[in-house]
Amino acid sequence: MAALVRSQSGVPAAAQRRGAAARRSAAAATVVQRPRRVALRVQAAAAGAAARTADAYSRLKGAEVIRCSDGARLDIPSLWGPGERAVVVWARTFGCPFCWELAIQLRRDVKPQLDQQGVKLFLVAIGTLERSKDFVGETGFPPDCLLADPDGATYAALGLTKGVRQTFFSQATPLSLLKRATQSGGMDDLRNLVLPRWKPWQPPKLDQALQQGGIFVFDGDRVAFSHYDEATGAHADLGAVMDLARGLVARSEAGAEACAAGGGAAA
Repeated sequence: MAALVRSQSGVPAAAQRRGAAARRSAAAATVVQRPRRVALRVQAAAAGAAARTADAYSRLKGAEVIRCSDGARLDIPSLWGPGERAVVVWARTFGCPFCWELAIQLRRDVKPQLDQQGVKLFLVAIGTLERSKDFVGETGFPPDCLLADPDGATYAALGLTKGVRQTFFSQATPLSLLKRATQSGGMDDLRNLVLPRWKPWQPPKLDQALQQGGIFVFDGDRVAFSHYDEATGAHADLGAVMDLARGLVARSEAGAEACAAGGGAAA
């Protein structure tokens, strides 16, 4: 008489083996599918960022900011013409110490070189007109190039990063600080020029403290470069941004010379 071999649970051993094999197969399939799902999410995020970047100029139209020098309300694309180039930097808020540091470096190291190339520079930060004037007093940033965005309208238009994790728990922040610490003088501005006098001003709305910034380089209405800050203090390489701006000017000048040599007019 054939007897069924049963386990202590009362389920036939053969059935148990088949069930275990099925579970292993399902687990293996899950392991394979998980990286695919992650990759798809990463690809979708990259595609979304690319789409936002491509039409950044048009997205900024109608999103008003306030110029510190005269209190004028305007949109950022009105600040340069079709044949001009501009570097627009989005800081976090006027009360962020890394934004103080960024403003000092832009004013001292970047703007003089961009001015020589005829490239405009603007800095945007979340806060009121009054706070932007305080910011100028502390950092020396030129008020005609400083734009206050009290409602965060331009940040929302560009889809710049925002969130608790990116602001407080991202490893990109300590990695950025570590990179600076290993460079000669990399922490000097923050340590000597910012922290001894820093004032932790709050933005108009509490959730705006979770906002990150970025840098965009515009060639007329075209975006030539974009950087979305991954986390607090994780800014773009300013040297690379200046090199790119110089390259845009050089190509434009070369094109104009070639066009003139051919008897045409530059577009």
